[in-house]
Amino acid sequence: MIDHLDESDINDLLDSRLGRDRENDSRLHLSECADCMNSTNRIAAIITAAIEARVAVQPDRNLWPAISRATIYSGGRRDARNPWIYTIVLTCLVSSSITLWLVVSPPWARQAARKTPVQIEARPDIGEARRSLIALLKERSDATKVRELGRVVPIVGADSAERLWTNFFAVVSTIESAADRRKVLLDVVPFSVGKPAVTGLIIDSVEPMLSSSNKRDVLVALARSGSVVTDALRERYLNVALSISSENDRARAQDALNRD
Repeated sequence: MIDHLDESDINDLLDSRLGRDRENDSRLHLSECADCMNSTNRIAAIITAAIEARVAVQPDRNLWPAISRATIYSGGRRDARNPWIYTIVLTCLVSSSITLWLVVSPPWARQAARKTPVQIEARPDIGEARRSLIALLKERSDATKVRELGRVVPIVGADSAERLWTNFFAVVSTIESAADRRKVLLDVVPFSVGKPAVTGLIIDSVEPMLSSSNKRDVLVALARSGSVVTDALRERYLNVALSISSENDRARAQDALNRD
């Protein structure tokens, strides 16, 4: 067993950067600790909002050609009257960016930026995520499915239109290993908050699992997340809980929902 998860642990868990043993221990802890589950949901929501914001600020088209024609070029030729125009424009742009960053960023962020080089992790877009999910339907390796589903779940979860969940759970239904399916479903739980349809898909994906403990872990995590909010979802949850063969695991799954 482990102590409570800090924000660094939660971030690494959501990004699948923990070692296998540490990750399994962390997921087990989340299934039993409401405080850490709430923190995980909060951080997952921040990640989702950041991804949505990044997509929202992308310009509809490249505006630089129009800007260059109005400033640097005139009538398709360089402005010979001011050969320093390039230097002036670029200097203004750089200076404005630096000034804005200094104003809006706290001192500790600027200090960290000086010490740590920025590393940008490329994430798949909606189109790439859809193609990956379609390709995974033909994949035979559960390990590959788990890895790729973990890679695309932030994109699927950040899509406000919820266009890819059906494709995502179609792949989940092909995972034969109960332990591997449990891992994927626990990754999805933080993204189910406020999304009854996703919560229902998780519950349906739990039912065929043969392992009592794996069923219990996912159901308990789902109850702790606060996602089971309607009477219909509670009924589906309890029906799946009744299918757990272990009396102890069944009782824990039922108690988790009652406490919520």
